[in-house]
Amino acid sequence: MKLKEDLAGPQSADLLDAFREARGEPLVVDASAVRKVDTPGLEICLSAARTWRSDGKTLRYENVPDILETAMESIGLKQEDIQAEGD
Repeated sequence: MKLKEDLAGPQSADLLDAFREARGEPLVVDASAVRKVDTPGLEICLSAARTWRSDGKTLRYENVPDILETAMESIGLKQEDIQAEGD
């Protein structure tokens, strides 16, 4: 799954829909396009990781840009917090 450039505000609803559609399968997320993210967008990523863990599936991010890393750090998250190890 490739993330869009904007994961903030109303656009975060699209992110939630994308995760819902991908549920139940191992997932690799390409975050290279992300240029804007806010706390609700990060909460969706965190919730997805918890869901994937609960389902026993892998959720992994690739090409995480600095802006996403910085946003996560600003609320006390690390990249591993939004990922899941599974089958």
